[in-house]
Amino acid sequence: MATATNAAYKVFSKFIEIRGDVQVRTLYVAVDISSGREKELYMELKSRIEQSHKKVEVNGISFKNTDNVMGQTFDVLVLDLNRDLNPNDLGRLIETVSGGGIIIVLAPPMDKWLVMKTRFHKKLITPPWTIDDVPGRFNKRFIRKLKEHEGIYIFDVDEEIALKVTKEQISSRSHTTVSIPEEHMLPKEAYEMALTQGQVRALKVMERFLIKREKKPVIVMIADRGRGKSAIVGIAIAAIAHELKKSFPSGRVSILVTSPQIGNVRTLFEFAIRMLKRFGYSPKVKTRDYYIEEVTAPGIRIFYESPWDAIERKADITAVDEAAGIPIPLLFRLLRKAKRIIYSSTIHGYEGAGRGFSIRFLGGLKEIKNIEINMVELEEPIRYSEDDPIEQWLYDALLLDAEPAQLSKKDIEQIKKMKVVFKKANLDEWFIDGNEEKLRQFVGIYVYAHYRNQPKDVALLADAPHHKAYMLETKNGKIVNAIQVALEGGLPDEVIKEIYSGFEPDGNIIPTLVEKHFRDVEFPKLKGYRIVRIATHPQVMSMGLGSEGLSRLCEEAKKEGLDWVGAGFGATPELLRFWIKNGFIPIHVSPRRNPISGEYSTIVIKPLSEKAKEITKFIFKEFKVKFVEWLRDLHYDMEPEIAMYILNSKLEGVEERKTLLLILKSLQARSWKQTLDVINLEPAAAYTMFRSAIKKL
Repeated sequence: MATATNAAYKVFSKFIEIRGDVQVRTLYVAVDISSGREKELYMELKSRIEQSHKKVEVNGISFKNTDNVMGQTFDVLVLDLNRDLNPNDLGRLIETVSGGGIIIVLAPPMDKWLVMKTRFHKKLITPPWTIDDVPGRFNKRFIRKLKEHEGIYIFDVDEEIALKVTKEQISSRSHTTVSIPEEHMLPKEAYEMALTQGQVRALKVMERFLIKREKKPVIVMIADRGRGKSAIVGIAIAAIAHELKKSFPSGRVSILVTSPQIGNVRTLFEFAIRMLKRFGYSPKVKTRDYYIEEVTAPGIRIFYESPWDAIERKADITAVDEAAGIPIPLLFRLLRKAKRIIYSSTIHGYEGAGRGFSIRFLGGLKEIKNIEINMVELEEPIRYSEDDPIEQWLYDALLLDAEPAQLSKKDIEQIKKMKVVFKKANLDEWFIDGNEEKLRQFVGIYVYAHYRNQPKDVALLADAPHHKAYMLETKNGKIVNAIQVALEGGLPDEVIKEIYSGFEPDGNIIPTLVEKHFRDVEFPKLKGYRIVRIATHPQVMSMGLGSEGLSRLCEEAKKEGLDWVGAGFGATPELLRFWIKNGFIPIHVSPRRNPISGEYSTIVIKPLSEKAKEITKFIFKEFKVKFVEWLRDLHYDMEPEIAMYILNSKLEGVEERKTLLLILKSLQARSWKQTLDVINLEPAAAYTMFRSAIKKL
């Protein structure tokens, strides 16, 4: 390892020689730099570099803290991958490096790296599997991608030979001249902060917020990572607030910022602060856990709220960053509440779901009246040049740009007739043997669905020993429905006893939940598939492929001798209707809403064996009794449509609207005012309907 550190120092020194006498920011990342051998190696390299090169600053962090560097930029990144290879960390860290920068990876000898078991692998293990059952497919593919792409050098420092060289040369990004429009409503200082013409166009579009319009202005900004999306939103909202407050009678402007995680908006806030300072303000900053959550200046307030809390807040402008990570129904609720709103989101990136956001959310937006939609796409990179080889490698290695197959008219006609084939994926073939097309099609369907995809999801598919993949294909081999499952249950008596005493083993989510909430020690002995993700090709949604995939999966599970198939998801009326229609029964609802989606997490199962049917009948009966009691307390604010589907049927003989009315008044004990707001009825009509429903019962 000391040899590798020496080599890293030599590479670093050569890089400094090429760059010249300039300030160089360096980040060193390892599993744990606070103790042990990794701390010694970090301190040794830091000391040697900083003593030899006075303008170099070396900072070190452990992998668990990589969230803290999001939005920052470094000239040199040193990654110690001798004990771990976490795909999410790679996604965050690689893109912090500026154009013309360098990434130095410290890794084991190639033959050992191919078979190494990492800390990430250990997190994939659930009883009865062990670390020896992890196949290491992701690492093998990752190493292959290092060899395939340009811009990457591989050295064997023990043998002092180069295993791979590249044609690419170190080059900085060449900034194009930015042209400021002659006529503009936002101050010139805002345009002067733009680094690309795309950012200039974005500022020009956002000037629409300064004009009184009949329709509500809605701006949608999309971009790949590294295009300055969050930065330009921060610049724009500060500049708009500076201008708007002049025309407001109160002289005050409030801007609400929301995102799946507060860490997502770090860059946005930093650039808003820079903009305010250029206007001569001395902004006050309030932080929470090292993250900025509020910025104030005379007459201006910019503040963060989680997506669910944001729908209850009033503001003059709402900015939704990384919108693809927020459920679509919640995005529309934010729209209804907002006066002016901007949605910005990554198309390809480790936040994921960008393409699904583009298709499903934008399609829904276009159907809404009385809004004015303005689209902006940023294409030019900020940190590095167009067609940067490392960006291309990163997208390929982590499948950030995976897309489903293009379907022909003939394919779609065959699908309408349900002429599709159900298959189990050969993951060795996909990850190790290089059948990239099938892998990219499968992952691409999830990218286009509204899943919050992360690079680690690909590694989970590759290496979790209890995970499998199934799919529906056209006859010519195009994947149109993707299903990822986890095998759960079959737990031994000793583990079941530990769960009964409060222990929660990794994985085995549904068996653990059933034992924990219903004190049933027989269900954990049964085996079943928990559906991790299921999604349909975007060209053929709403054609029955989801239901067909579930039906075929249940048939396969029966053949394999399994007892049940289940799933967990955030409850919406549409999703509950889908699962119940396919024979799945709700058995659990979380006591609190998810703080990001605002949805209640729900578990459903479909019993296959007679034993599973017997147990499920009992636990569903028990669950309904508890759930009815919870509607007056924990789930007092639950949407009545969701409660109706969770109870698994409309009240017999009572039409749906009357059922909702009874849930609101009788089960949730809502006030008449709240009830009338939900069901949109005049008081007299509601009273008459309520009396009629009671009589019917």
